[in-house]
Amino acid sequence: MTYAVIVGVRKVMYFKFKISSRSKYHISVGHDTVIGKVTLFKAPDNERLDEFSLDKHYEYVEELVSPEQDGDQLDSTMALLELEQEIPTVEGDLFIASKLDVDINKPCCRIAFHGHILKRTVDKNYADTFLPKLSIYKWKEKEGLIDR
Repeated sequence: MTYAVIVGVRKVMYFKFKISSRSKYHISVGHDTVIGKVTLFKAPDNERLDEFSLDKHYEYVEELVSPEQDGDQLDSTMALLELEQEIPTVEGDLFIASKLDVDINKPCCRIAFHGHILKRTVDKNYADTFLPKLSIYKWKEKEGLIDR
């Protein structure tokens, strides 16, 4: 059983809402659908989606942009999906993330993004064992003036 996965992400271009880190989506793998929290990050030097390693450092991404806005980020954006319930998966499985709680009477696409599972963790205590090994950083910048 899988409790958290690292996935390569591709946004569905018809999905009109923002896809941001720390938001929850319905994650479907095979015949199972569970709710999962998303943390987006970008591969270093715009590497391909199928190249993930715990030895590398990754840049935090606040919001996933649409494919027509940024072609570089399309192939290098990944996500950590922390699942609320465990599901059976294997690496390479296809997943679909959707917002099923959107009003069904609205004329909009509810499928947000999709991709393949690159790495999974079967440890129930993944927050203590797996997450500390995952190196995600944020760029921070401060500016100031010195009065003399």
